[in-house]
Amino acid sequence: MVPTFYAPPEQIANGRVALTGDEAHHAVHVLRRRVGDVITVVDGQGMELDVRVTRCSSFGVDGEIVGKRRRPRDPIAFVTLAQAIPKGQRIDVVIEKATEIGVSAIIPMMTARTVSDVDPSSPHRTARWQAIATSAMKQSGRAILPQVSPPTEFASVLELVPDYTIALLATPKERVRTPTKALARLRPGKHRVLILVGPEGDFSADEVAQATVAAVEPVTLGPRLLRAETAGIVLVALVLHELGELA
Repeated sequence: MVPTFYAPPEQIANGRVALTGDEAHHAVHVLRRRVGDVITVVDGQGMELDVRVTRCSSFGVDGEIVGKRRRPRDPIAFVTLAQAIPKGQRIDVVIEKATEIGVSAIIPMMTARTVSDVDPSSPHRTARWQAIATSAMKQSGRAILPQVSPPTEFASVLELVPDYTIALLATPKERVRTPTKALARLRPGKHRVLILVGPEGDFSADEVAQATVAAVEPVTLGPRLLRAETAGIVLVALVLHELGELA
């Protein structure tokens, strides 16, 4: 696959593109791009650009757009994963793999039973998570960058439910519907699906009750107990498959 660079919309204007920071460093010092080379740049909003380099230095890379097109590798459905933050760095894997699969947004979530050393007020942690999503977007050939939210309380996530076609909550209980049955009424299309995945100790009974009142539907992932981070990745894949996005 041709290496892809990322430039946010504010670095694209008047037919020109500017790469800065890590993107410029990677272009100049790792891939050895030079003036006159044509590179591939995505804007994180679905567009892929052919850019001819006109200036190349350690401070940045500038170029003129010589071609553009919409990259067709991103899902039509908008799937948001609200994942309770697991211990250690395992949320990093969730962000990376969910982005590769095709998620549209990721909400690291704080629940009653969340046990994590994450400082909810630290902007550096959120920036790091966004960088992981950016790298996964480029690696998987996508052109739409999933937005990673700062750590968000469970109650605040429930307030988002009315913005979605359907909301699903993963539970180890077996006497609930499968994702396939829950999504059976939806045909492939521009649906918005919100997925909630709890921590290692599952959601509390009070949280499940709150979710039920908010019209969130519990779904089972089968008879085997999955780690929290595994459940999030599996449920994203199942939802996108049922919506015709992984066929």
